[in-house]
Amino acid sequence: MNVLSKCGRYCETGIQLLYSLEAGMEIDQETLDGLFLIQHAQIKFLQEEFAALLVGGQFDASTAKIVRSLQKNVWF
Repeated sequence: MNVLSKCGRYCETGIQLLYSLEAGMEIDQETLDGLFLIQHAQIKFLQEEFAALLVGGQFDASTAKIVRSLQKNVWF
């Protein structure tokens, strides 16, 4: 359920950004950057969740927790 609610928040943020545009208005670079950032964050979140499911399905719960913790603490 947490995954669904978080994805819903990403979608809601993107829709709010699109809603702020007026009809016939050209989309500027700042708006495009914002939309790209929202989608990038959502994709990254979904990839991390998928990886956690894979690890959780193949290993025990404690190993899955370690992998999830490492994912959250790694900065690229």
